[in-house]
Amino acid sequence: MSNKLYASLVLVVYVCLFYAEIHPKNQDSHQKKVKDKIAFDYHAGDKTYKIPSNFFADIVGNTQAQLRDIVKSVEAYPATFTILASLGLGYQLYKNDIFHYVHSLKLDEFIYGKFDTQGKCIQEGHKNEVLFGLWSIIAGLYLSKNKIFEACHTCLGVEDDDEEVDETTSTSDNDNIYSFSKSSVRIYRPGEIKTKFKDVAGLETAKEELMDILMFLKDSQQFKDIGAKIPKGVLLSGSPGNGKTLLARALAGEVQCPFLYVSASEFIEAIVGVGAARIRNMFAIAKDLAPCIIFIDEIDAVARKRGASISGGDTELTQTLNQLLSEMDGFEPQVNPIVVIGATNRADVLDHAILRPGRFDRKVEVTSPFINDRCKILNLHLQNVKQADALDVYKIARGTPGYSGAELAQLVNEAAILALREGKKEVTMFHIDQARDNINLGREVKGMNISYEESWKTAVHEAGHAIALVYQQYAEPLHKVTIVPRNGALGITFSMPKERYSTYVENLRAQIVFALGGSVAEELIYQGRGVGACSDLKQARRLATQIVMLYGLTEEFKDITFEEYINNQVHLPDELSTKLQSEVAKIIHECRQEAVTILTEHKDKLETLVSMLLEHGTVYGADVYKLCELAEPNIEYSLAN
Repeated sequence: MSNKLYASLVLVVYVCLFYAEIHPKNQDSHQKKVKDKIAFDYHAGDKTYKIPSNFFADIVGNTQAQLRDIVKSVEAYPATFTILASLGLGYQLYKNDIFHYVHSLKLDEFIYGKFDTQGKCIQEGHKNEVLFGLWSIIAGLYLSKNKIFEACHTCLGVEDDDEEVDETTSTSDNDNIYSFSKSSVRIYRPGEIKTKFKDVAGLETAKEELMDILMFLKDSQQFKDIGAKIPKGVLLSGSPGNGKTLLARALAGEVQCPFLYVSASEFIEAIVGVGAARIRNMFAIAKDLAPCIIFIDEIDAVARKRGASISGGDTELTQTLNQLLSEMDGFEPQVNPIVVIGATNRADVLDHAILRPGRFDRKVEVTSPFINDRCKILNLHLQNVKQADALDVYKIARGTPGYSGAELAQLVNEAAILALREGKKEVTMFHIDQARDNINLGREVKGMNISYEESWKTAVHEAGHAIALVYQQYAEPLHKVTIVPRNGALGITFSMPKERYSTYVENLRAQIVFALGGSVAEELIYQGRGVGACSDLKQARRLATQIVMLYGLTEEFKDITFEEYINNQVHLPDELSTKLQSEVAKIIHECRQEAVTILTEHKDKLETLVSMLLEHGTVYGADVYKLCELAEPNIEYSLAN
């Protein structure tokens, strides 16, 4: 007999001895009488514990059957040897502590259910879940004392005594339930949420979409009278940081109803069936608290397309999603006024079943704030910030296109920190500008020992970008050009994108000329090329490929797109592929020639800008436009002026 197989059999003996030690010899079945559920005393040191009669008997029965299967396969799975040996040793060393821990949870009612004085079951137990769960804990862990207790905490949903415990049930009858199915939902009672719609800056369209829900939760009778049905679910989708959770909290604050918050990832456990049980538990709580709002954050964690799940259609994910669909079908808002709000930044991966009418009926896109919304958000975050002079909020908003609400809050906070670092007590536009550069470009890298020659070549490259940019009609405004190292780059030329809602081929070609300006300047000034232009060339090729294959903006392939080819979803015939690549190369060549023309014509401006960069390190767009005798297109973009 091999050592591994021997260890497995020893484990079975350990468990059998454990069972024989605690199993009462003269005890009838616990179903006989309700009072017999606590069957015998177990003595551990100077303490005595009441143990349910069939609790460990059931565990051992199930355990032995499963151990036999493991014993048969232990030779094929060497890791099983360590688990089995640890299991036997762990029981022998820590069984008294485990007894004490299990008994302290008062699991008898949870396992076998609750009975009234006549012996009638008034609440079903969860014996099978416990047996499966404990076996998973025992067989799947290393079984040190801390790990088994930590696992019990996780799987049974028990909070540590010294930690704040979130309220998860609606009635005192459930106060002693500790179960695998216990939801980790956090409940906020009416009055606890102070946020209102007026506290949400911007997002006017999204707030209007939620007004119907607000009307229903405040007065559902008017919907019944007219025969209208309120949507059961609302899906908030959009990029992170734009206020999806804030909107849901504001809705709960307006209607003054219970607000149940849960992150979808908290439903999933390694034990199959736990997620579905937690979904059932959450909806049971919600029905007791109705009218209420259930907010499921990052709902894509449990509602992904079942054919596209991360783990290849994992059983636990599928069961959890199916239970969520079932629960949303199983309640009527007119009877139980419950609104389920889901939030995701990946609406494209959601299962179609959850989006059909009758579930998440209403879909609200929470977009990045537009310029007027950015002004409102900035005013909200600046109201408690000390300012040297009143900051030009509109100018800041113009200089932050595409920023989310969270990024605007970060911008203001970063500016305040920079002011403190300089020993200032007030924030200026200069601090705002520096904070924005730190967010967009990365922080300055100090302490690098860069030679003069390398700095000069970097200045030539960046000056080439800047001059190629400012002399183009359809280019974005220049914000600044610097040879101060940031985020892995020796220099950066930063254009400030306009807030566009449509893009034209002229804009794309201008970006290509801008990208190629650096390498063209190197060839023009010192007849060389640095490898630092590699990222510029990739950018130029990406934009040219979009012109040809994504937007169909060339004469040769006018109004024909090849998006599937770009995403490598299809393989094009060699002849067609060659023609497409030839069109891409043609656009890059034409844009390069345009950059050569601009820089050759304005070589004196290029050399002057190189000298300015070597002297100052950073030159703002306003100074470059002045050097080139050009009108600055949007002075708002140079915040430091």
